[in-house]
Amino acid sequence: MPKDTSKKQKFPAVAKKITGRDVARVAGVSAQVVSAVFGRQAGNTRFSEAAKARVLAAAEELGFQPCMLGRSLRANRSFLVGVLDWDDHAWMTPSLLRGIQCGLREAGLTPLFLSQADEAEEAENLHALRRRQVDAFIVVPRQREPAYLELKNSGIPVVEIFNNILAGDGIPHTCQDMTSVGYMATRHLIGLGHRDIALLTHCRYRENWDARDHWLGYCRALAEAGLPERVVAHSLDRFVLGKVGSWHACTAEVEEKMLGRKRPTAAVCYDCWHAVYLIEAAARRRLRMPEALSLVGYHDWDICETITPAITTLEIDPLAMGHAAARQVVGLLTGRPVDNIQIPPRFIERTSTSQAPQVG
Repeated sequence: MPKDTSKKQKFPAVAKKITGRDVARVAGVSAQVVSAVFGRQAGNTRFSEAAKARVLAAAEELGFQPCMLGRSLRANRSFLVGVLDWDDHAWMTPSLLRGIQCGLREAGLTPLFLSQADEAEEAENLHALRRRQVDAFIVVPRQREPAYLELKNSGIPVVEIFNNILAGDGIPHTCQDMTSVGYMATRHLIGLGHRDIALLTHCRYRENWDARDHWLGYCRALAEAGLPERVVAHSLDRFVLGKVGSWHACTAEVEEKMLGRKRPTAAVCYDCWHAVYLIEAAARRRLRMPEALSLVGYHDWDICETITPAITTLEIDPLAMGHAAARQVVGLLTGRPVDNIQIPPRFIERTSTSQAPQVG
């Protein structure tokens, strides 16, 4: 009696793996040309643009995927770029990574991203990426970390993004143009007729590069208009790096300095959390804004639109920043000279600024 096979499990047929030889056959070229087109073969194989177009069309038609592992082994490279960032940059990370990814993809590279919450995790992440033998690094350091200089000296390209803390070590950077941020914010307020404009910042504004450049831009605009400088710098004793809400630990000090008897008519704020604090402090003192105090922030976080008044601010495009850093990495990997890049700010006018109050 024959066996009943009707209930036997049937497995789908495994699709045939498409190889470079298949692509060569469809494109009408040699396998060596296919390897050369996809960068998989060292040597002097030459091909025309027409042949390249046929290879790419055939690869797309057949669904051919080059083997990156084989390419890595042949070239003794991973084609990976390690990206290290901090977990409190969540407001900008998606766009920043998108820019890096798009910029690297153009050169056949892939980012490998790790985030950290403290210096110990930063060291662990750096070690993990080195074990993966990444070809280069894009990093956001919080301090001058010797490990990055060691990488550079060992021949592994390093690009700093968002900051320029490693500039003294000869490591190229892509960062925000903070001088223009301070200058444009101050010029906007001067254009509205304000003559008593304070800079709200922190006590280390002459030491930290971004706050220093922000201050220098503010000073330049005032000097051009013949106006005096007025810096209101709060202490950082109760401020915890990376904890956004801890700015509010400084509120009593800042409120007294900014909103006392001799308050300014306008303020340039180090960032939008300072602007938010001033709005809240003005509400406690029953000051109408922007009539009593105009202000300009920096960064375009969601709260800038939801608070009243909505915050006039400046923003740096993190997508452009990521793309620029990727171009620097590609330049270093190909032996080209690389310059530092500053991303210019975009001005966003809302309702936190108005004409200066009339005196008299």
